[in-house]
Amino acid sequence: MDAAFIATAFGTLFAIINPVGNIPIFEAVTDGFDKKTKLMVAKKAMVYSAGVLIGFGLFGNYIFDLFGITIPAFKVMGGLLIFYLGFNMVEGRGTAHKVTEDHTEEAVSVAIVPLTIPLYAGPGSIATTMVLISQSQGTLDLVTIFVAILVILLMAYLLVTKAEVLFKKLGKSGSIAFTRIMGVLLAGMGISFIISGAIEAVQQAGIV
Repeated sequence: MDAAFIATAFGTLFAIINPVGNIPIFEAVTDGFDKKTKLMVAKKAMVYSAGVLIGFGLFGNYIFDLFGITIPAFKVMGGLLIFYLGFNMVEGRGTAHKVTEDHTEEAVSVAIVPLTIPLYAGPGSIATTMVLISQSQGTLDLVTIFVAILVILLMAYLLVTKAEVLFKKLGKSGSIAFTRIMGVLLAGMGISFIISGAIEAVQQAGIV
């Protein structure tokens, strides 16, 4: 097993999954959830993300071919989702939740979109996983990639579950301001994904 491949797999996946940078986004989209529900959302998001990344890593090419989807198109889709979320956050919609035992479906929905897709298991993460698996040269390399995914998502889970104490100090007005700021940043990220996907699509088409 190549040590350079291990370093590349962990380093690349850590950078693209971005467990540190996604902490404030997690806090923003789970604003209003109680602690128990936040833990449930975090756990489900990481489990779903692991399933999506490993699943697409193994079968992504077949799935994309089956439905005629390209990586650039997937990036544009992810960008639209991120922009939509960010726009709603700027407008003050869709970020405050009141969840009871009878409304856990809303929490599960947040764990899937936007936390699993397009944040932790977004187009970039999926494409990176697929590329790494295509470069693997045996079972040990595959195991390395899967272990890297699981370790990084475990780190992400631990980080988001310990970050609540810090964000509580912001207070209500601070939380509102923070959510709006994160909305602007998310909308910008979404536009960036859309532009990147569009450029790649044009390049694949041989137009430029």
